Amino acid sequence: MIKTFNQLTQRLERPLLSIVTVTHNDSEGLRETLESIFTQRRGLNRTQVVVVNASPGGPSTQLTNQFLRRRDTVIAEPDEGIYDGMNKGWRSSSGRFVQFLNSGDTFFDNSSLGVITDALTSHPGARWAIGRAMHQFGGAKAPSEMHTIPHVWWRHAMGIDGHCHQSTLFSRELLEVMDGYDETVGFVADFDLILRCGLVSPPVEIDSFVVKYEGGGLSLNRREEIPGLLRAVRAKRLGLSDEALEIEWQLMPEHQRKIIEDQSRGN
Repeated sequence: MIKTFNQLTQRLERPLLSIVTVTHNDSEGLRETLESIFTQRRGLNRTQVVVVNASPGGPSTQLTNQFLRRRDTVIAEPDEGIYDGMNKGWRSSSGRFVQFLNSGDTFFDNSSLGVITDALTSHPGARWAIGRAMHQFGGAKAPSEMHTIPHVWWRHAMGIDGHCHQSTLFSRELLEVMDGYDETVGFVADFDLILRCGLVSPPVEIDSFVVKYEGGGLSLNRREEIPGLLRAVRAKRLGLSDEALEIEWQLMPEHQRKIIEDQSRGN
């Protein structure tokens, strides 16, 4: 009886959600993200925050000291890139689910965390979930919705619909099985992880805007590389040869090819 009570207590004390925030020389973005998290009206008492700070010291350390609580975690050390940092973050987390909200990304409004925790509580056996996301384009143009839901696996796999790891919630168990982000596929490791998760099960869909994705970065500055990287992921995960990939591209309807080409040009 005592053992059962202790197990129940440990389960109740475990955070429902761990929010992993990776930052590198971006104290302004880190402040925006932490302010967004800690001004949420509901859900904070069920949430752990993990900050992976690849450039410790100075303003970023002051911010983590200012915002983080005893239950939260800071990993202050250099990393080998953003996905190395994200892998460090989830492996150091204790939540049943993990969300990646990196420096500069924010919740959509101050009710978003409550919407997420309500959805996860309603689906305790979920392997992963996706909410709606608003793309900010780094301030370069007017924000617009990313086509994250409904999640149609083949449209994601073909690069037709957008994907947003910021609005995606992964169960800890699924991340362990997948071994997190595959850093060998380059800066489309988020696309790759969501593709693999979709092969396991469809996600729970949260029909609300939950995040504002900052945008910019590698996906903007090196966008011309994206179609080739996505094709390489499909070859790796689905066992497609170069010839099969070329046939896939040629057989794709013209309007779908145009969508992919426009995305690679940032249109």
